Amino acid sequence: MKIRWFLILCLSVLQVQASDVGREQRYAALVQQTLKTGDIVWLKHKDRKFIALYTQTEQDKNLGAAIILHDRGGYPDQFPLIHGLRIELPAHRWASLSLQLPILEEGAPMGDYQSLSVETLARIDAAVNFLRQHQAENIVLVGVGLGASDALAYAAQNNRIKALVLISTFVPADKQKQQQFITKLSALNIPVLDIYAENDWLQTRLTARKRRLAGRENADFRQLIMPDTGHAWRHTEVLLIKRVYSWLSRQFL
Repeated sequence: MKIRWFLILCLSVLQVQASDVGREQRYAALVQQTLKTGDIVWLKHKDRKFIALYTQTEQDKNLGAAIILHDRGGYPDQFPLIHGLRIELPAHRWASLSLQLPILEEGAPMGDYQSLSVETLARIDAAVNFLRQHQAENIVLVGVGLGASDALAYAAQNNRIKALVLISTFVPADKQKQQQFITKLSALNIPVLDIYAENDWLQTRLTARKRRLAGRENADFRQLIMPDTGHAWRHTEVLLIKRVYSWLSRQFL
């Protein structure tokens, strides 16, 4: 009986640690039915394929390529912000590659997503490889919410990323994990834009000063707060996206 319950417990842990394949497939089907701009590409990590949306610039010479990382439980053409970023960045000389990150079942707590971190970073790495194969020189990460935290984790591990945009970044409440986040941020020597909303997540707002202090040794670190808006960026996404592509362009022109 004890062995039986042990096996059940192990299976439940494995289920928590695995991305929700069915949910990813439903998102992929939705994207395939509704996509109007950009191209669907299927990237691969080990034996697992995942969908991404690649949108090229119309100009002969672009400034680089942005990998876009959605928030918890999102998808690569999610309205309004992820869709807007992947469409508008190419209009301003930045090709975009919006990824489907690993996701859990709807309503899963933020803390459970930590179990997906290895797969998440592997997918970002696959995206970088894809862009390099397409001769992208300046590859940047643009992450929203949990995607911003993932972007920081990836940039802290290697030198393949030239700039980082953190939008409404998720910062853990746990003191040890929060310190790890701040340590990673302070160690970066690439351009970083940390942008958040006046009515953003509580932890995002409470740790704004810590993030600002972490970037004080980085001459290319900038923090912006956007007034009169919240984490969903409803009706303010256009101005936010303009801030993003304007800042990116200044770094590489």
